[in-house]
Amino acid sequence: MSDSSKSDGSTATYYQLPDYAKEIQHLINYKNMNANIGEIFRTSYRYGSASHSNQIRDAKKIVFYANAEVERLERERNL
Repeated sequence: MSDSSKSDGSTATYYQLPDYAKEIQHLINYKNMNANIGEIFRTSYRYGSASHSNQIRDAKKIVFYANAEVERLERERNL
């Protein structure tokens, strides 16, 4: 596919992983995610799997960081 921003419903180029990616942190860095998005991504990946965090705690963490990202974006637009 020549245009990486469009998809025909099958796997799009923006879902392809870099060859060196072995850990979540590699993907976070590759996509240049900020702290809020990185936490959402990391928590979503491990959702309910960590011994210290059940699904409810993980879901609340995702919502917390999503709200923080919305607030950050709204502040940027109002500058």
